[in-house]
Amino acid sequence: MGSPDIFGLTLAEEMAESGCGDWSSHRGCDYVVQNAQYKLYGGAQYERLLNDFGFAAHSTEFPLPSIHEVASALGTSKYHNIPLYEAAASDIVQVKAKQSLLPLVTTLLGRCAFIMNHLCKIVLNTILCQEPSLINVGKNESFVNKLSDIYQGFIDAIRFHCEEKLLEDFDAFTKIVDWDLMNGLSELTDYDYINCTPDDTKKRVEALMCGGNRSQLMRQTTSRNRVIDQEGYNKVTMMAGRLFSGLRYFFVKYVRAKLGSSFLDPMFSKVGPALQESFRKMNDTEYENMLNLGLARMKARSQELTIQLAHFQQQRRRFKEVVEKLKMALASSEE
Repeated sequence: MGSPDIFGLTLAEEMAESGCGDWSSHRGCDYVVQNAQYKLYGGAQYERLLNDFGFAAHSTEFPLPSIHEVASALGTSKYHNIPLYEAAASDIVQVKAKQSLLPLVTTLLGRCAFIMNHLCKIVLNTILCQEPSLINVGKNESFVNKLSDIYQGFIDAIRFHCEEKLLEDFDAFTKIVDWDLMNGLSELTDYDYINCTPDDTKKRVEALMCGGNRSQLMRQTTSRNRVIDQEGYNKVTMMAGRLFSGLRYFFVKYVRAKLGSSFLDPMFSKVGPALQESFRKMNDTEYENMLNLGLARMKARSQELTIQLAHFQQQRRRFKEVVEKLKMALASSEE
């Protein structure tokens, strides 16, 4: 298609031109994002964005709550009036995850939309302006603008739909916190994933399902004391931090999966039919206005060229007159 040297964008150029900003507030240090220095577009640019998102999300640390927040979270709930450190940790994680992780989704979708719109500009420039059979079509600004508007509308629609789905999933994921997240992501490090025996499988599953880390931590931290002190504060924040860590890991995974199913797949399978359907629904008047507008611009351009041609012809006549005078002067001097 188009040359990446001409149409591609580096990561810095993408962030600047998209207007969506970056995730510098989430990243405490610089990371080597894949192919950040190279000019990319399309699928390669999309994959780089996901890599950049992964670094930003995994770098988002648990926002440490104040002791006042912990004391408030130990208040009476609508289900019971027994203070539980576990319930307080769950409430804190729900709030902190929404504050720190959800803003990443908005930026991610904004840059996804930018990448797809940038790809549309490349396609229009390459196909409509360079293909001999489509050059005249590409010169019709009304048609090109209409095509771009329909494509932009399609991008906006799937972006809105994808964001709705991601928010629904996030609410479902955090509404009732799964305490299995306390286990982290530990597995047997010496497990043979290729040639495993039934005993190997049993050990791996038991390590995941029956590990003692979580139950031991629960026994150590369970308390029903509403009076918060430094020790209680440390216990609640430790539980909340561990929960946040597990939630953050799976947040990155499900966001990538949801983008693939709700954003990228429609771009492959539905954008063509959507463009065809939009033009099919246009009535005769709309087609006439679109084409006549292009015709009017061509006529205006023709008039400009006619005036320029007359000007050039006049200049040519004057030049010929000057040449004739010079010839006559030269002939007289020779005599």
